Amino acid sequence: MYGRCHGKKGQHNCSDAMAGEIKSIVDNNVFNSVKKSEGRTVVASRWLFTLNRKSQGNVQRYKAGLVAKGYSQIHIVDYNEVYTPVVKFATLRFLLAHVAIHDLEMEQVDVKTAFLHGKLDVEIYMDVPRLPDEVLNALKTRMSTPDVTLVGKYNGSGIVWNLRKSIYVLKQAARQWCLKLKGMLQNCKYEPSRSDPCLFVMDGKSSEWLYVLVHVDDIIISSKSSASCRKVVKMLVKALKLSVMYDAYFFLGRAIKRDRQRRRLWLSQGTYMNNLLSRFNLGARHVNIPVRTDLELQRATDNEMDNAKNFSYRELVGSLMYLAFTSLSYIMYAGSYLARYFTFYGHEYWQEAKRIVKYVSKTRTMSLCYGQEE
Repeated sequence: MYGRCHGKKGQHNCSDAMAGEIKSIVDNNVFNSVKKSEGRTVVASRWLFTLNRKSQGNVQRYKAGLVAKGYSQIHIVDYNEVYTPVVKFATLRFLLAHVAIHDLEMEQVDVKTAFLHGKLDVEIYMDVPRLPDEVLNALKTRMSTPDVTLVGKYNGSGIVWNLRKSIYVLKQAARQWCLKLKGMLQNCKYEPSRSDPCLFVMDGKSSEWLYVLVHVDDIIISSKSSASCRKVVKMLVKALKLSVMYDAYFFLGRAIKRDRQRRRLWLSQGTYMNNLLSRFNLGARHVNIPVRTDLELQRATDNEMDNAKNFSYRELVGSLMYLAFTSLSYIMYAGSYLARYFTFYGHEYWQEAKRIVKYVSKTRTMSLCYGQEE
């Protein structure tokens, strides 16, 4: 059940994380315990475990999430609209450059259990989750009178959760959270940018300009004065549970470093590249160019495809394309060329994908620099 939580220490940390997640669900008034109605779809649930890491790659904290098996939802019955925007990386780069050039304050907040704040507009029933004894013991220390229906005693007995608010991995969960946060910001006179709905701006005609950049539950707040940033943080704290990092140093897998005296900012993805090397068991041998000048790949034969079944070709090329879109534009051609063969690939394609990684590993200590020219 514990997935990535290896060893006694890991299982103990995951038990605490699960207890914290259940407590957040109860504190946010997410569900009602009701008898299952005949003819109604009941969405199953499961636990997911992840590790939050610092910019150096070491573990910051264990995270446990109670998620719904959204694939069992029925359209129209359990959900309608599901679309929600995510920030464009061009917008992130613009804001970082703007912050560096104008020497703006920049603070970062992380909304804990963000999706639990989104109110549902349809009736959804979910199975009561099963909880191990370790989690039940951890719950006793956190809650004075834990509800018998939330600790799994009624699992399989006809009692289900009638969800008032979103649970992670419901098809509409991200949209409902987005609408909730958007409403909060617009009530405070922040309006979404026309070019990117995830960048909220307070017009500087009446006061100084303020920027709020949102990527799901990660938020960057920027303004000329730290007092203005703190006002936004206080507004969010009143309605949401936040982790506040007063200096943004790691955002969306990117390390951020600043030299305010020189008005410069550096953005690097060294941690992501190191994880890429270790994930695919690739060495750190370097090459000077990402793709051979004489490369001409052809569609792989059936025999070549069978021999390449054990290669994680699609995952590797997808990771490289993510790097190309976000910061390493100089591997865009090489990555796009290999992406043509997602369906028909062989051993030679895998070797060329590894070649790009070897090239990228040579530049993993480098950073993109934004700011004024000297």
